[in-house]
This record gives sequence, C-alpha cells and structure tokens, in this order.
Amino acid sequence: LDWTQAGAPPPSEFEARIAPSLERWTAEGVKSCMFKLPIENAGLASVAAQHGFVFHHVPLDADGRHVVLKRWLQPRLTDKVPPFATHQVGIAGLCISDTGKLLVVREWRDDAESGTRSPSVQWKLPGGLLDPGESFGDASVRETLEETGVRTRFRSLLCFWHRHGLTWGKSDLYYVARLEPEGGE
Repeated sequence: LDWTQAGAPPPSEFEARIAPSLERWTAEGVKSCMFKLPIENAGLASVAAQHGFVFHHVPLDADGRHVVLKRWLQPRLTDKVPPFATHQVGIAGLCISDTGKLLVVREWRDDAESGTRSPSVQWKLPGGLLDPGESFGDASVRETLEETGVRTRFRSLLCFWHRHGLTWGKSDLYYVARLEPEGGE
C-alpha cells in the first residue's frame, strides 16, 4: 500500500483496520504486505510494528521522505522477499590510447584541519558508482568523462571483483570496462 500519494489514514483508523486486513490477506494466500509510509506519518510505524511489520528500506527516489515496512504473512512458508540494497555497484574505465598511454587519475583528498585539498599519492583508473538504472557502458563512459574530460567509447567488460564490509555493511561489486578514446586522443 502506497500512502505517499493517497495519504495515510489517521492512527485510530489504521489501528482499527490493520488486524482484520492482515487476517483477510493471510486467508487469501497473500504472502507479504508492504507499506510505503511518508515521514509525516511516521507514528504509524509503531502501530505496524505491533502487528509484526519491520523496516525494509528507504527507496532511492524518496530523498529520505518515506520508508517501506514489510510483513511476511505465511509463517509456514520461507520468507522470499529479498533484503534491500545489499550491494553497491561501481565501474572503472581502462582506456589505452593508440600510442599505448594509459588514462589514470589521482583522487583529491580533503584535509579537515587546514581546509585544503591535495591529490592522493596513488593513481587509479577513472570510475565510480553506477546511477540507478544506468548501464555499465554508459556509467564507464560518464565517469571517465567526468574525472578526466576525455571522451571515450565502451568496448567490453574486462573483469570484476566482489568485496564485503563496506559502508553500512554493504558489499561492493566493482567492474572494469575496456574503453577506447574517441578520435584517437
């Protein structure tokens, strides 16, 4: 149920309707129930929790303005609702010119004490995280242009790695794409 558009019921009405609704949905064989709840109605989350709901995720398009709560309704069946956002996906572009030059960048580091920025010691391939719905090819070309100013064309994926234990306990899938410079740069 999406209450970000239609508006959530008042707490007393929600309290009166939730138990009979859950009973009906369970009897009908519905496996799970999700509520999309706007932050303005956050008080309803405590009512939902009293009926077995748990937080599932904050949608990417929500800007922190709503949350999704979930309840599995069939206790004899395994809960098949996947957890939300266990991985982040990134890509780097490997671009070698016709003359054999490798395109690399250095990240900028902020010094909180002095308020200055300086380049890191290490060199790396240009890259970053994919935007929601973005392809590997588009992301590798975009990241390379943003970080270097060099226009490239996507050719193929070369390799990837998988790491665990990053920010908020997420895992990381990071790909490397083979790119060609446009115009033989």
